[in-house]
Amino acid sequence: MTNVQISLGLLLNLDGTPRLCACGCKGVLRATRSGRRNDDSKKFLCGHGRSKPNLVNHLPDGTSVLLLHYKGIPMNCSVSTSDYHHIQALHTLHWYAVRLDRCFYAMAFSREVNQPVLMHRLIRPDLPLIDHQDGNGLRNVRSNLRAATPSQSVMNRRKTRRKCSSKFIGVRRTKGKQKWRAEIAFNGKRIHLGYFDSEEAAAEIRDKAAKKLHGEFAVANLAA
Repeated sequence: MTNVQISLGLLLNLDGTPRLCACGCKGVLRATRSGRRNDDSKKFLCGHGRSKPNLVNHLPDGTSVLLLHYKGIPMNCSVSTSDYHHIQALHTLHWYAVRLDRCFYAMAFSREVNQPVLMHRLIRPDLPLIDHQDGNGLRNVRSNLRAATPSQSVMNRRKTRRKCSSKFIGVRRTKGKQKWRAEIAFNGKRIHLGYFDSEEAAAEIRDKAAKKLHGEFAVANLAA
């Protein structure tokens, strides 16, 4: 949490300048009635400028790129230009990035339903559960959105944790045997695939199993 000081109801940085809203709307943050320094709480990340549309760049290929922010960090979110113009909420609400279940998504607060809404659900309301085919939750073009079951959505997860013994999915180094173990999750169970001398060999075996068990939702460690 960033150190700030409270003065006249405003949250100030240590140099005396006003603390701005983390969503990028340039709104000045104010202290709560209790005076707690909770400037990093969720209501300050997107509590200002919700009705302010995002900056957008319409590309020649029919894609529109919206500028979102996550805790002050700029991020790009893409939708098809036709959806941007035909779905009113895409160009009237203020969208911001949120991290849910290891992935970033585009979210906005809708006054119409009085609750936050996810962009991909507005684009494909016909799908009960939506999976982003390339694993990028901010790429909301229709070709990247597909129907999936909860288990299929889990199959499409990418490697996100950095503190792991291996950079590959389904591969980890064993302490006792000093080898690389390959495994894969399927139907709620972990299947052991064997021990290997090299990390790449274990990743290759895991990829073959993923292609067989996960089908079109398989995520490969190594390029084919």
